[in-house]
Amino acid sequence: MTPTTTLIKELARKSKSEPKRITDALRRWTSSLGLPDTIEFNRKHKYSTLEIDIALNDQDYTCYFVAVDSQMLLTISVYIQPPIPKQKLRLVKDWILWRNQSLETGQFQLTSDENFVLYYHAVNFAGAGSIDIAVIQNMFNDAVSAYAEYGAEYFDLIIN
Repeated sequence: MTPTTTLIKELARKSKSEPKRITDALRRWTSSLGLPDTIEFNRKHKYSTLEIDIALNDQDYTCYFVAVDSQMLLTISVYIQPPIPKQKLRLVKDWILWRNQSLETGQFQLTSDENFVLYYHAVNFAGAGSIDIAVIQNMFNDAVSAYAEYGAEYFDLIIN
């Protein structure tokens, strides 16, 4: 074996054995709720994702958690459907600026293509001794609360 091959194999062995603390915490959280373990790990980019469907106020939402273990970062994103009508984009941007002032955590924002609104929140756990799944539950509760409180207002804005 060449030194390069040996180094690659050693790095691969280490990456498999290194703890994935954020992903493991996310797994413990889903288990505590009785949800199936549907966490997917992207080996190429080294992050884990969890997708959860939420029904709230007669609307369906998709909630995405992304766990980046190497950076000790956990994000939550919840997207609002339907797409933003182009003629309402300025109004939606103003609504986002106005509503974000009322949120305790996270923020509403536009997707990069400006077609959808999403709620986004991230927590950096770097330096944390342990990761309490209560923090993950709080992130989820805050996202659900944001939609429970302001979702109908947003739909009225884009539909009327």
